Amino acid sequence: MKRIIFIVLSIIVLITTLVGINHSFHTSNKTPFPVDNGVLSLTNWNTKSDPIIKLNGNWEFYPNELIEPRVDKDVFKRQQQIQKQIAVPGDWKKAFPNETSNGFGTYRLTIEVPTDGSYGIQANSIRNSSKIYINGVEAGGAGQPAEQKENFIYSNQNYTVFGKSRNKQLEIVVQAANYTYHTGGIVHPLTFGRSKDVTAKQELSELIEVGIITGFILIGLIHFFTFLQRRRYVDELYFALFCIVLGIYNSMLNSYVFFTVFPSFTAHEQSRLQLSAIHLVVLFFLLFVSRLFKEHTQRKVALFLSILLCVQLIIINTYNPLSFIIPSISLYVRQIMLVAILAICFIYILQVLLKAFLGKKEGSEYLLLTMTTFMCYGLVLGLNFLFEIEAKSMLPLLGLLMIFSLSLLLSYRYQTAYKRIQNLSEELLVQHRLKDEFLVRTSNELSTPIDTILHKSKALMEGIDGPLKRSQHEKAIAIYNEGKRVASLVEDLLFVSNSKNKDILNNPRAVGLKVAEEVIAEIQYMYAQKMNVKLINHIRDDLPLIFIDEQKLKQVLTILLSNAIHATNQGTITIDAKVVQEEMEISVTDSGIGIANEHIELIFTPFYQIDNDTNDQEGLGIGLSIAKNTIELAGGKIRVVSEVEKGSCFTFTVPLLSNALLEIQTEQLDPARGEQLYAATHLSEKNDNYTYTILVVDGELGQRSIIQQMVQALQYKVISANNGEEALNIIKREPIDLIITDTLLMDMSGYELCQSVREEYGPIELPVILLQSAKHTSNLVLSFQVGANGYLQKPIQKEELKARIESLLRIKKSAQDALHDELSFHYAQIKPHFLYNSLNTIIGLSYTDEEKTREALQHLAVYFHAKLDYRRPEALVSLEDEIELVESYLAIEKMRFGSRLNVIFDIDETIDLTIPSMTIQPLVENAVQHGISKNKNGGTLLLSIQEEPGYFHITIQDDGVGMPLEKQRELLEGRSNRLGFTNPLNKLKLIKGTIFQLVSKEGKGTKITIQLPR
Repeated sequence: MKRIIFIVLSIIVLITTLVGINHSFHTSNKTPFPVDNGVLSLTNWNTKSDPIIKLNGNWEFYPNELIEPRVDKDVFKRQQQIQKQIAVPGDWKKAFPNETSNGFGTYRLTIEVPTDGSYGIQANSIRNSSKIYINGVEAGGAGQPAEQKENFIYSNQNYTVFGKSRNKQLEIVVQAANYTYHTGGIVHPLTFGRSKDVTAKQELSELIEVGIITGFILIGLIHFFTFLQRRRYVDELYFALFCIVLGIYNSMLNSYVFFTVFPSFTAHEQSRLQLSAIHLVVLFFLLFVSRLFKEHTQRKVALFLSILLCVQLIIINTYNPLSFIIPSISLYVRQIMLVAILAICFIYILQVLLKAFLGKKEGSEYLLLTMTTFMCYGLVLGLNFLFEIEAKSMLPLLGLLMIFSLSLLLSYRYQTAYKRIQNLSEELLVQHRLKDEFLVRTSNELSTPIDTILHKSKALMEGIDGPLKRSQHEKAIAIYNEGKRVASLVEDLLFVSNSKNKDILNNPRAVGLKVAEEVIAEIQYMYAQKMNVKLINHIRDDLPLIFIDEQKLKQVLTILLSNAIHATNQGTITIDAKVVQEEMEISVTDSGIGIANEHIELIFTPFYQIDNDTNDQEGLGIGLSIAKNTIELAGGKIRVVSEVEKGSCFTFTVPLLSNALLEIQTEQLDPARGEQLYAATHLSEKNDNYTYTILVVDGELGQRSIIQQMVQALQYKVISANNGEEALNIIKREPIDLIITDTLLMDMSGYELCQSVREEYGPIELPVILLQSAKHTSNLVLSFQVGANGYLQKPIQKEELKARIESLLRIKKSAQDALHDELSFHYAQIKPHFLYNSLNTIIGLSYTDEEKTREALQHLAVYFHAKLDYRRPEALVSLEDEIELVESYLAIEKMRFGSRLNVIFDIDETIDLTIPSMTIQPLVENAVQHGISKNKNGGTLLLSIQEEPGYFHITIQDDGVGMPLEKQRELLEGRSNRLGFTNPLNKLKLIKGTIFQLVSKEGKGTKITIQLPR
């Protein structure tokens, strides 16, 4: 069905184009109001049914004369002897004695209109310069018509003129000259109408043209940026360039949009640009088609045509060497040669498209439409170039249709490729799932007979049914050992399968690294025959405990040591451990054959084995996969560093034992009561250190009182609200740490309340627990969609409520601690920076003024005493403390700079505000060091801190040297190493709702504005 639709579309496009061309040839001169002997009578003109008419017919023509009309005099009477009748539109060569298109002349037409008013004329392609006069007044023109070629200025641009009738008549005089083209005069119809109708038509035409051009360029840009993202399909790049250049070329036709935007080009340069653009269009389309349909393209032919187009481009844009080589060739013949080269390229491209279509290439129906539109485009373009047919308006539409069909073709091919990949991916996933299912089923089926073998062989070894001979006993032992080995393999297969589904039993506990000695002893016993390898244990006895499943740790060590022994024919294997950043880092290093780089990323994949002659191929290749899954399950990571022929080092990390991990173990030991035990364990710790406020929202007084009593019994501060609006008002007034709300409130639902809260606060900033009478999956899903942190079913169990509150508050505290630690980190960075600059200032003073040096040292001593004691620095300090630090610093700098440094404080001392420590002082220091100090005459520093509605406003302004825009961007984007700026900026970014602005102008100064939310 789709194929039939595109065939029909292609036929419609072809027929429409042929009809349009035929119409241009045979009906271009037809008009309901023909001009006769230079007079056009429009007394019966209906402007509503025919708002725009063509001025076609027999005009008066005065060859070899450029007659300038006058308002007060008929200057044409004395020229009656040379007057001729000429058909408009048409080439004027027959009006000249030597029948040449080169020359000059004057057209004259008298129009009789039904009413006086303002009228307009649109001139299209008057070759190749013109002026239009209306009732003796010059109304407009293009280029400069002249009697001498040296005074002639070429311009073929379309234009519109307007004039008023007088006594219901308009005298239209057109001066024209041509010295550069094979046709001359008015070769396309002039259109006439009332000014408003002409303007409306022109604006509509320009709007449609701009829309089509924009469509070309947008499609090109989309494909261009798609290519930049993938950088794989070069044909997409050629297609993008083709679309963009085709859009530019169309902007140079009809309304000359391109030259309206860029008016500085001369007429000669405009022609060169037009010719260059069409050559680039054909070149990029040729490259696109050759790349897209490689199998149907002759590479040498495509290369030859591409080179030919490039040579033609060079000739067009430089001095034409053909004028010396073949000076006798006329301009018309040169144009035919130009069209011939483009036509050859068009024919070749059409041939490639036809081959691809007949070869039933993917998306051949799109190809048919592309081929048809391309053929029609080339036909119209060539006929327009050679015969001046009126079909320019068809070119943008045909081009847009061609690009649309090509875009559909590319989209179809990409979609087809995507579907193939998707189908392959789905098939691989199915095969992968089937493989896992097969492994699980096989392993489960093998477990029963293996258990039977082990049981029977053990009974034989124990002599339950009677004593065995020595040889029989040895065979029973061998059967048992092999059975154990097979059982281990089955267990490993099950582990690999279950690990993908996260279905692994894990029992972490406190474990000492003494277990490594047991593993090493077992390994040495198992590989006693391999005496050329020495196992070395460097693990110290004083290392702290780790938190992991002991059996799984032994399994990992066994896997790594066994692999190391297999890879080492002679040498040493060392096991070591050390504490690195709150984790235990355990490494197994061997001096074996090593691992090539191409295998490093794959060795942890299940069933992957390195195929080489020196490495033993024992096992299934799942050991390292098991080790990786086990370590990641325990919260660690594993990595490997290896060099061929030198050895490998496998390193994995395991969490150190901590109270937090013990709590997790408590939950895992009793899942049903985990949260309750967790809360009970930490209740006293919470009460000793933190005070939290919990908001309870419920429309029922009885239920609200019950929950309120439960929460108060947990020693939290409780605020209650009976509806959502009251709750929102409380949140605005009071600092709330957690909200417990019923889903059924009087004025809104609990879900809506949660959504309103989430507009201002994140889930960690203000946790929300929803209460629901009935437990449904849909309610649970909706709760998390609106941003709730938890969901409890009524009636509320006290232990469950306690556990949930405690868990959420600890998460909140953890986030606050993380913020505090980051602020403290920035504080620790900036403090040495401040001291370094202060000491530099004092050193500078010591050379000039001892008294000031002593005073500066006193200020610095105050700073040391107040700020640098051995207590841990606070992340947030009062505004008063921060200003004290600023004043100490500025006092030191005032001694250094003297009258060159002026300081203005505008601070509201009633403000009660805490800010990140060392935030204002570094910015003040930055203003002094990088702004005022670099100014020859010094400057003034303004520090203003005021309270505004809803926020605190801090301004740090100097009139120093300022900074360029690029430097400002570098600072705001964090690409600068200027610590005094980036550090305060990073700290302020951590405060939600803070606005930081930097405005600077070179030679004028810098202004920093900070808005801190209240």
